[in-house]
Amino acid sequence: MRRRAGFAVALVAALTLSGCDTLLTNRYGFVVDVPTRAAAPLAATRCDRVFSGWGSVDDQGRVLRCRWTTSGYRWRLVAERGEPRPLVLVYGDSLVVEARASVEAALGPGWVTVFKAYGGTAPCDFAPDAARDVRMYRPNVVITSFSGNSLTACSATSTGDALAANYRAALTTIADAASAGGAVAVLSASPPPARLAFVDRATSIATATWDVALELERTGRRVRGSNDGIVLAEPSDPRTGAMALPCIPAEYEDCLDGSTTVRNVDGIHFCPAEPPAPDSPTTCSVRSPGAERFGLALAETITTALSDAPLPRPAPSA
Repeated sequence: MRRRAGFAVALVAALTLSGCDTLLTNRYGFVVDVPTRAAAPLAATRCDRVFSGWGSVDDQGRVLRCRWTTSGYRWRLVAERGEPRPLVLVYGDSLVVEARASVEAALGPGWVTVFKAYGGTAPCDFAPDAARDVRMYRPNVVITSFSGNSLTACSATSTGDALAANYRAALTTIADAASAGGAVAVLSASPPPARLAFVDRATSIATATWDVALELERTGRRVRGSNDGIVLAEPSDPRTGAMALPCIPAEYEDCLDGSTTVRNVDGIHFCPAEPPAPDSPTTCSVRSPGAERFGLALAETITTALSDAPLPRPAPSA
């Protein structure tokens, strides 16, 4: 018994370090770990008896549980379980990370949110796991928002038209996975940059995003294009991001001369204080109206998409 208890303690530590998924653990009623696809167990293969009663996710996104069988301890498939509340799966880069708290606050406790968003990423960083993610989390809505990064291995050699093609291919994969899993896919454009050097790239990526949505929607898939980034665009030139915008009622107490700062000095991020770290833009020392407005726009689109009503900010090409 002592030896088994020791193994259990070690197992808890191992699962915590490897990213034990709280959402799936709560859904299934036993500890469920989410390993990488390469490390995922296969159904019917042997498992160590110290894992008895514990769960893991296979390479397809199905939940397995280590159970005793007549041929020893093996990973066995369990019946898939959905959420009683609607669930949204969000893919994005640092701007989505900054807006996350606002999205969650706007959606409220009636929604479950899963964010797959990290600074510096592109759609191709998430596309290989999209089908697995959809099978695992069973979302009602999948939404993407990317600004045009080409910093990670899958996109770093791409520029210009090649980068747009890279985004189109990856967004198609994500949208197809969402559609196949019964979810509504929304491909949303990120807020345009106020930094002029990046305007052409951002415009190209936004156009590619909407083109994919329109092409897939024409085939009958539940895929839609959205222009949520427009809420932070310069009114006189929607291709360009605004640094400041007229205050809305919720911002009046922080309003200065009728306007509020919605972008960082870098012209890309939202936090009006010092730029957050590129790989972890999760905190801002002051209120961030830009993050709040973009998060609210995403939340409005998410709830509207679930109802199949017209989106509040449809893609221009749609």
